[in-house]
Amino acid sequence: AEYREQMTAPYETVEEEEDMKAAAAMQFLWKSGLKEFKKMDKEANKCFLGVCATLYHLARHRMLVEENYQSAAVMAKSLDRFTASIHPSKLDAANQVDIGSPLWPISDRLIGKLMRDIASASRGRLHDFTCGSSKGCVQGAKPLHGNIFHIMANDTLPPMPGDDGAPVTVEGAFKIYVYDVDAFEELQRLTAGAGFCKDNQWGFEVLLHYFFLACDCRTDDPQEADFFFVPQYTACHLNLKTFEEEESNELFRALIPKLPHFKRAGGRDHIFVWGAGFAVDGPFRDWESYIKDSIFLMTETEYWNPYKWQTKRNFNFAKDIVLPGKISVKEITQHHEMALPMQLREYTGDFVGWNRPLHTMQGTAESPRQRLLKWAAKYPDMHIRQDVPYNEALSGSINSRFCFVPRGKSAWSSRLFRTLFGRCVPVILNDDYELPFLSLFGNKDGWYIRWPMREVTDEFARMLQDFDLAELEVLVDNAKEIKCWYVWHPPTIDAAHYDLQDGDLDK
Repeated sequence: AEYREQMTAPYETVEEEEDMKAAAAMQFLWKSGLKEFKKMDKEANKCFLGVCATLYHLARHRMLVEENYQSAAVMAKSLDRFTASIHPSKLDAANQVDIGSPLWPISDRLIGKLMRDIASASRGRLHDFTCGSSKGCVQGAKPLHGNIFHIMANDTLPPMPGDDGAPVTVEGAFKIYVYDVDAFEELQRLTAGAGFCKDNQWGFEVLLHYFFLACDCRTDDPQEADFFFVPQYTACHLNLKTFEEEESNELFRALIPKLPHFKRAGGRDHIFVWGAGFAVDGPFRDWESYIKDSIFLMTETEYWNPYKWQTKRNFNFAKDIVLPGKISVKEITQHHEMALPMQLREYTGDFVGWNRPLHTMQGTAESPRQRLLKWAAKYPDMHIRQDVPYNEALSGSINSRFCFVPRGKSAWSSRLFRTLFGRCVPVILNDDYELPFLSLFGNKDGWYIRWPMREVTDEFARMLQDFDLAELEVLVDNAKEIKCWYVWHPPTIDAAHYDLQDGDLDK
């Protein structure tokens, strides 16, 4: 109670407030022994919001007052261990933010702004060296080279296949302007809960926001911008039911006319990210009247089954970019470490999932999932299951030669990216799915099998059963380079960065 009084007491100036709250937070940190994770976790069980407030104000002081980026990033990462585990509305409700008298000086909005500030401040960073007299160095801490994604301005981009020109640096590639969340009430709603939203398969909505804030390609001058990035996390919020589609649509209808640079090119230079199977049709039903020419970064390339009214795809190959879904570092390393050698694998093929029909625009034929599920009783060498625990699904993918990736409620599936790391050959049973980044690969087709989704027949099963083992090994080997393009690296302000620092991806 005494500590909370110190944290919530009014102060005469902003500077005094920052100093006094940070001092109280540091005193609490030392007296409670919270320098160790185990003790911090134990204290959080008793006073979750107090621990979060401590870490928040220490990170804020390190960043804004001391300008100590490295220490701020470490504190923010520790804070993320707790706040990323709780729904943003639950965090604010527990702290009585909506009532107007919060128990602790912390909120989802404040945490989100801190993370964005740290990401922005990391732009232009180079190498971390030994402490010595350098400003912002933490004794004994692992170096945090570059920005929050360990990228530096003079890093060169991978060349396109057949490109013999001079290397292009990150700083010289293009210029992008990122709209300020705090300048628009609608964006504040659309980007709430960043910590929670980044830890799922559509979490790249948040990571791309952080990426462009931290990138040396970012400009604060809209006149020199090639592109404009509009941050929003609606794949997360609609799946969590933070708000419904109708409200989301109205938020975008109100937002777009307010964007001051949208009319410059009719929106053709504005970038939006859509991370779910419902793509843009879910969060912004009226998008064709507002942003039809804008650039979409998205996972979905065709239809969403619940939307029977859809008559055309909202993915445009001429302007849009397909992205991989986000899987965690832990999932990647788990699949990699547990994968069996190909010659020891028990099953020919693997699929774990629900029965899903085709979209109404794709006709009335049996879907690939319906066909696969019929194989379950017919072929003992096929690991085909429904409604099983995660461990059972994992064991199938690491113990099978082929992993089926059939169309489900929509085209895309995180199954493709998980099974790749289990060294299982993907069999794509989706005629309309565009694989991410395919044009960037020298070997575009030599690492997966694509089969017509309406022709999942007994002849197809026998072909897979008779597939030459040596040819399988070639497909697996060809995927080594490809897999690197399908990893979403956690930034230094993400608790998952601890897994990165432990070297889990080095293998």
